Formats: sequence, C-alpha cells, structure tokens
Amino acid sequence: GTLASPALAQEGSSWKWQFSTRYAASGTKSVKEQASELGAFRTDSVEYDLRRRVYSSDRYNLSVGANFERTSLRHDPQAALPDHLQSVAGALMGGLVFNRKSWLTVTLNPGFYGDDVLLAQDFNMPGSVVYHRLYRTDLHLLGGLSIDLYRQSPVIPFVGALWRATERWNFRLTLPKLGVEYRAYQTPEATLDLFTGLSFSGGQYRVSPELGRLRGRHAIGGQILSFSQQEVLAGVRAAGAGL
Repeated sequence: GTLASPALAQEGSSWKWQFSTRYAASGTKSVKEQASELGAFRTDSVEYDLRRRVYSSDRYNLSVGANFERTSLRHDPQAALPDHLQSVAGALMGGLVFNRKSWLTVTLNPGFYGDDVLLAQDFNMPGSVVYHRLYRTDLHLLGGLSIDLYRQSPVIPFVGALWRATERWNFRLTLPKLGVEYRAYQTPEATLDLFTGLSFSGGQYRVSPELGRLRGRHAIGGQILSFSQQEVLAGVRAAGAGL
C-alpha cells in the first residue's frame, strides 16, 4: 500500500477507506523445508487488502486494516507440499512525525499464515520499522528493517526511494516492490490508481500436521515452509473520502 507521510498529508488524510487487490500468475517460486530446497513451481496468487485511517494529526497517525492472500502451488501431486498457502491477517500501521522532512513508520501484521486449513498454531506477527526522509518535494528516501521471527534471517535491512515524476506518475524504487503507478482519476473525494511492477517477497507458513500423513512424510507435518516469490504485479487501487 501507499506509505503514510506528513509531506503528502493533504493526500493521505483525504481518505477514510482504501482498498486494493492484485492477481499474479506463474513466475519463479521456490519453497524450502528448513534449509532444503523443495523445488520451483508455477503459481497463481490473489490478494485483497483493506485499510482505514483512524487517527491523524501533525505528530501522529494510525491506520488499521485486514489482508487476505492465497497462493496456489502447481506442483507434482506426490511432492511433499500443500496445494495452497494462505494468510488472513490484520494490519496496524503507526507513524511518528519528527518534522516536515523526517518521520518513522511501524507496521505489524498479526494473523494466521498456513496452508489449506488455518489453525491457531499458524499465528505469526511479521512487521517492519521504516525511517523516511523527504530529500526534496518529489523524492522520498527510506530505509528500515523487515522483521519476521519465523524467518531464517529474522531481521533484514533495506533501503529505497519513491519518486514522483509528475502529478500522475509515481515510481517505487525499493524492495520488496519495484513499480510504477499512474493516477487515472482524481477528484477531491476519490482517487483511482493503476500500478504495475515487480515484487520480490514471500513469507513463512506453517503446514498442517496432516500434510505429512497425506504425502507419506510424517516429519514435515507442522513444520514451517519458507516461501519466496518473484512476480510481475498489476492492479488497481481506489480510495474515497466518503466511504
């Protein structure tokens, strides 16, 4: 989703609800069982994301939301893998403004990350801490930490930039997503953005205890799979102040 920023407060505070969706097909995917590669597969994935800003001031802002993502793994039926990986998670995003050019955001995504059947043991809470610097009015630099305690590397640093080339064109030059956005429609009450780009992402998913029995490998039941993906994204983001 769009990063909150005080420098863009006129835009960020204009909406109450923000909804986005994306669909991705094929691409190169890899799945690991602990440190062992299990192979690469074709996939289809769909994601729905809903956010609502609940508080905004000159110093602080807070948004809440929900996210659902489901990925279908097209693998050999005998492979020791689930047919789907999915997550249902909340979204908490808080911002602390230091001045007009510097601010900090903290994001938490508590939820359930598993396979075809989500269980209580699938709970996880990945998140991130990001420092933002507005280098100039059209160039936004950032750096931070991605945190996931179930990941082999629990903390991963990253840097990037957001560049507003024109009033309608925006470029995201930061991992895990590289892309371009075009504002197709804008009024004081609503906006509609089209976006496309590349995503380098993934997550940690706990498979069900039954998977080992079904695939003839009892040891994998209840284990955590590390899923990484590189995909081409395209989608639509709509926001409205009156929703």
